[in-house]
Amino acid sequence: HQGGSHQVPQTNGGDLRSRLQRLPANGVGDVSPPLVREPNNVPDEFKATVTESAKVSVSNDGAEDTVAAATVTCGGPFGFGRVVGGADKKHLDMLCECTGCSFNVNEDALTVTISQTGFVTKTLPAVAVAAALLVEIANKEFTGKLTKLNLEFRFVAGVKTHSLPNGFEGAAAEGCDLLLHVGADLGVVIGRNGSTIIRLQKDSECVMSYDNKKKTVRIIGATPEITRKGETMVRDAIEKALSKPKPGR
Repeated sequence: HQGGSHQVPQTNGGDLRSRLQRLPANGVGDVSPPLVREPNNVPDEFKATVTESAKVSVSNDGAEDTVAAATVTCGGPFGFGRVVGGADKKHLDMLCECTGCSFNVNEDALTVTISQTGFVTKTLPAVAVAAALLVEIANKEFTGKLTKLNLEFRFVAGVKTHSLPNGFEGAAAEGCDLLLHVGADLGVVIGRNGSTIIRLQKDSECVMSYDNKKKTVRIIGATPEITRKGETMVRDAIEKALSKPKPGR
């Protein structure tokens, strides 16, 4: 599929990078710094949320030029910066390419509007899943490293799950949404830089996320069988890691 597009408008307050970094718009200190430099003690921000859920904004009775759209409020400048992805807007570029959606940012309101044109059966799920991914990125809840491959897989798996009769909300009732408590073995499931959980998602065709505080892994699959496959693979990964001899023994 063809990639989408993103727009970063100019405002009276200077360009987006200067505004978020509190740098002058004349280019001083504006060589190649990231969009937002996050200190260790990043101040608390409101959680990013989907403020306008995916819906048809322009309909042509199911024709292939139907437009679906959703809006995400990023919570604050740091969340907004994570979504945009630096001075070169690399995260938006990856999202455009992986989802086929367009992302229109409003730097004053710190919002992103996602839209896609096509048949409504494809555009609504795509926009809804893309919006959910933006929220995860803004809230630093995205599983694993933010790479094109991981984004693409998460998007495809999310669209599959969204196609269930009642979407994500019906996944638990359908046996497609499982919460697994792994305790101290959570690090094994995640792997270095998220490498293990990325591989597990790809091999199982499930969407997986984790909670560091509760030490749980959430597994969502398009069918109960796929979800159980994901659970089995998580348990096998833990068992394999525990069976390895420790150094010095």
